Amino acid sequence: MARVAYGMAIAGDKVSAEVIDAEEFPSVAREFKVGPVPKTVLNYQSEFLGAAPEAYVLEKILTAPPPLP
Repeated sequence: MARVAYGMAIAGDKVSAEVIDAEEFPSVAREFKVGPVPKTVLNYQSEFLGAAPEAYVLEKILTAPPPLP
């Protein structure tokens, strides 16, 4: 998931990516309710679990709510 997220961030100036290791930052993991599977959070509002194909991630990005102000 990190590779896909960073690749999309590099490809477009409207996408940014930040990958956080839940074991190194347990407070962030608790805040976003991260478990033992990959979790992707978009704009702090939309999320999905597990590894996903690039096309699925792109669809989720394009349909995510806009960033919070």
